[in-house]
Order: sequence, then structure tokens, then C-alpha cells
Amino acid sequence: MSREYNFWVYIVTNRNHSVLYIYYEYYRDIRDAIARETQLKKWSRTEKVALIGRVSPSWLDLGVEVLQDR
Repeated sequence: MSREYNFWVYIVTNRNHSVLYIYYEYYRDIRDAIARETQLKKWSRTEKVALIGRVSPSWLDLGVEVLQDR
């Protein structure tokens, strides 16, 4: 029996937004998720901040929203 998997790439930060770790994007294929994570890790802080701003302009904690949908 084939099992369906869900994969996520995350960018998270600390309370002061002084550190960025990689944010959330959903993928069905692990290879796509790994490729995206690798790509984002090479981005500058400015590029990552711009991405976060498009997804969550207020830098809200999206954890509950993301986990609720799955």
C-alpha cells in the first residue's frame, strides 16, 4: 500500500528577528523540498526577509495555522 507523505520547508526566527532559519512551504515530493531548502539556504538575509514579508507581512507565528491544516 502506497503512503502519501507531506514535506515542509520552514524559515523560523527568534523573538528579535535577529536569526533566520529556513520558513514554511509545502511539498509532496521530498526531492522538491530538499531542493528548495538548499536554494533558500544560499539566499541572503535580505532575500529571506522579502520572502517572509510576502507570506507573512506582520511576521506572525504561522505555526498554529500551518499545523491546523494538516
